[in-house]
Amino acid sequence: MTLSTEKMEVELAVAIEVDGKHVTSLKLSRPKVKHLKKIEAIENDFEKAVLLVSILSGLSIDSVEELDASDFATCSEKIESVMAKKPQITGEK
Repeated sequence: MTLSTEKMEVELAVAIEVDGKHVTSLKLSRPKVKHLKKIEAIENDFEKAVLLVSILSGLSIDSVEELDASDFATCSEKIESVMAKKPQITGEK
């Protein structure tokens, strides 16, 4: 049995600059338990979401904070959608 490990792509409504590069989309890794453990100690839910988007996208927290609010919401919704359902099976072993 193999689980889907495809990254989730988010097209940004408003591009950002990251290290001098124009970024128009983000690729988010699927959250793993190790990622959730890293955010566990944070009490503020919004700060948890910022850190999780940073971890899964590979962006710095400063870059995540430059995202347009609607783009941040889209990233958060994508992450929540995969956490709310069982992993998709892509094949059998």
